[in-house]
Amino acid sequence: MGVIFISHSSKNNAEAVAVRDWLRAEGYGETFLDLDPEHGLAPGQRWEDELQKAGERCLAVVVLVSPDWCASKWCFHEFKFAKALGKKIFPILIQPTPWSELPLELTSQLQMANISTPELRDDGLTRLRIGLQRAGLNPKHFRLPDGRPPYRGLKALEEADAAIFFGRDAQITAGLDALRQIRGGAPHRILTIAAASGGGKSSFLKAGLLARLKRDDENFLVLPTWRPGRDALGGETGLLNAFGVSEPGSAVAALSVKQKDVADRLAGYAAAANETWSRTLPSLVLPLDQAEELFSADNTSAAAALDLLVQALAEKLDLLVIATIRSDSLGSLQADARIAGQLALFNLPALPPSAFKDVIEGPAALANPPVHIEPALTQRLIDDLDRADALPLLAFTLERLLADYGDDNLLELKEYETGLGGVSGAINAAVEAAFRRAEADPRLSGIVQGLSISDRSRIPGVFRLADADVGQSGARKDLDELARAAFVPWLVQLDEADASPKRRVARLSDIPEASRPLIDHFIDERLLVASEAGGISVVEVSHEAVLRHWQGLAAWIGEERFVLERLHRLQRSAQEWTDSDFEAYGSEVVTYRDERLVHRGERLKRAEALLEREDMARLIGKQGISYLTACRVAEDEAAVRENAQAEREVHQRRRARRWQAMAALILLLGFSALAAGGWFLVSEQRAFGKSKSMMLARAAEQFLADGDPRRALVLSIIASRETSLTPTAPEAHASFASSAQTMKQQVAIWHEGPAFGAAFSKDESRILTWSADKTARLWDAATGAQIGPALQHEEAVLGAAYSRDESRILTWSADRTARLWDAATGAQLGSALQHEEAVLGAAYSRDESRILTWSADNTSRLWDAAIGTQIGPALQHEGAVRGSAFSTDEARILTWSLDTTAKLWDAATGAQIGPALHH
Repeated sequence: MGVIFISHSSKNNAEAVAVRDWLRAEGYGETFLDLDPEHGLAPGQRWEDELQKAGERCLAVVVLVSPDWCASKWCFHEFKFAKALGKKIFPILIQPTPWSELPLELTSQLQMANISTPELRDDGLTRLRIGLQRAGLNPKHFRLPDGRPPYRGLKALEEADAAIFFGRDAQITAGLDALRQIRGGAPHRILTIAAASGGGKSSFLKAGLLARLKRDDENFLVLPTWRPGRDALGGETGLLNAFGVSEPGSAVAALSVKQKDVADRLAGYAAAANETWSRTLPSLVLPLDQAEELFSADNTSAAAALDLLVQALAEKLDLLVIATIRSDSLGSLQADARIAGQLALFNLPALPPSAFKDVIEGPAALANPPVHIEPALTQRLIDDLDRADALPLLAFTLERLLADYGDDNLLELKEYETGLGGVSGAINAAVEAAFRRAEADPRLSGIVQGLSISDRSRIPGVFRLADADVGQSGARKDLDELARAAFVPWLVQLDEADASPKRRVARLSDIPEASRPLIDHFIDERLLVASEAGGISVVEVSHEAVLRHWQGLAAWIGEERFVLERLHRLQRSAQEWTDSDFEAYGSEVVTYRDERLVHRGERLKRAEALLEREDMARLIGKQGISYLTACRVAEDEAAVRENAQAEREVHQRRRARRWQAMAALILLLGFSALAAGGWFLVSEQRAFGKSKSMMLARAAEQFLADGDPRRALVLSIIASRETSLTPTAPEAHASFASSAQTMKQQVAIWHEGPAFGAAFSKDESRILTWSADKTARLWDAATGAQIGPALQHEEAVLGAAYSRDESRILTWSADRTARLWDAATGAQLGSALQHEEAVLGAAYSRDESRILTWSADNTSRLWDAAIGTQIGPALQHEGAVRGSAFSTDEARILTWSLDTTAKLWDAATGAQIGPALHH
């Protein structure tokens, strides 16, 4: 983009600087203002000469109109000269000026933006922005606001941080393209940005997508970001706030009013510029950040919020949603049938190592003044980031380095090594700093030491202090207990016992009172974030990386893992029970639905045991206690019913025994009468059965004599079947032995080690076998003779398969290869398909041009069957891959693994589609 020239009177320098700064903040970095040391006029330079030079690269002139500008003949000459050069001219009224004083050339042809009063400023600048964009002058860059730090630590980047959001250009372009497709009529209305915790979803949403969408006023109207938090509907960042209403019933109408206001303003701009304007309304964009909070057991209004969202999507067809969600929570969103069909999945991949240099050094260069990072430090940071949580840990490390060692605007490797102890030590170093502050805090001095053991037990959450703790470990041991009482369970939750911990938003009043002063020090170290929600002070962990990398906290969570998981399941069950059809008056449950009372037996006892802990009882709350009460009532009633049923069954068994005795007597008399006749019938049946056996045995001997041992074997088997009414003739056993021996001699198939498997050809004339003796072999099914040479591997052959026309044979082996063979000659076709560990399976594509293999090396791979080269990247798991399969159209590949996941992949690119399916 070329330079934007700012024409102004020297008496309006302050206004000129303000407009220049606005242009730069909008992304128009190249501006020409004669006050700038870079582009401005040096003393003695003539403005005409300089403008002539700038004309070669200047695309537009912004004219700052005021009484002083109108009175200056030099300013008017600037305007005339720019017009003569054919430049785009954008006049802006910066001071109230009588219309009669404005030059006719300025008012007769050009649309003028008015920012002459504070009330008109925003509208006038919006008009200027749209005019520049319509002229093809689209902003390409963002500016870091003055005073804003270049590193945000564990906080997500906001829209104001777009300038320092590096490394995601390709994903931003793809995301914007997806949104334009949705606006263009694509059926999916919810663009779902899924990534693992720590993947940068919130930053991508705000600094990546929203910052750019807000520049496109004509096509998108971005609503305030909806974050469910503890109150998804009515909270300060709830859905009602995003829609700008106080009641759900007025939401859709309010959205229509917002769109109409924008449309009317745009129409006014077009009319003033004598332009036609299409009345296509801008699409409403609802950002939904951290959608996994909709499924938190603490969020009692989530169901109502989702109902309102579904209603809004149904009535406002130009409303689209951009939702961020953790990959491990995506299934909960997809389980809602009302919105599942509207989800367009956007998988945000991990940042590649090649992008980290820009992520580290780019923000430093934009700081004011710029910060220099020693190249050795950049490389060391990149080397240390080969782990999960790379982005948040890197941002937190750089934030602390800049705060502690950035006074000289230089960050060095030695400061990183000696001061922080590396990336992995950054969070633990911040924790230690918080504890050091706390040890000197008079509010915490002796807060636990001065209490007796019995007093301590009354501090909610502090359960593990013993007499021995009070002595040698001193204040730090007490502070550890207070920290544990604050964080677990109030600031952490677990969906499953083996899941990664998630942060909870807790009311500050819920945190044990003795622990609250300690919270302030964790906030100072930016490990916790405090805010207000509905007039209530709340606190939460800055990022879930803290839960994983603070060693002490991770250990506490590990000890409480099963308790936290039981709490979460109880809260979810209680919420589902509350949302079901039941009636309650006061605290007394009148009716309830048995199918929702899922806590029974030992599970109910474990849940009731949670009530013995004061902190757990407070988290369970009245709703949870009512649910447990209903479960206990249902359990007791079920026990009463079971006892009554048991008594009825005892009574029925007694009656049955009496009837059985009577029936036995009757049957005994009847059998006595039938015995004589029955014996005669049985004797006749046995004689007939023996004759049938002899006849079949003789037929088998005849087939054997005719050279057909297979039929002989079948008939001798039937002849040898013996029951109480069909005894076997001695000849049957002899014919079976003869035919079996003949078959064994004809088709015995021998390997030199255990045979792992075998398969018939389609016409069953050949048999394919594979063995631990490192070979697969082909045999004549009639004679047992080997066909061709053995198909030789270097280790045990684990499997084999014919091609469709049976002209080729595919084998796979513990020698880390799969191989393709000519079935007629036994010659290997192409090179071996090489893995790094044993190949556990293989399959042809439908046209047999590709081969899919899977292996103990944690990968599945796709190969060109003709030349044996790998197609695309390996499909990576974290454990041995136990199976793979093509989709029907072979555009996707499904894999499953010992790492407890199944994954879906794009067969053309090898890119993972969606999150892993986790067991």
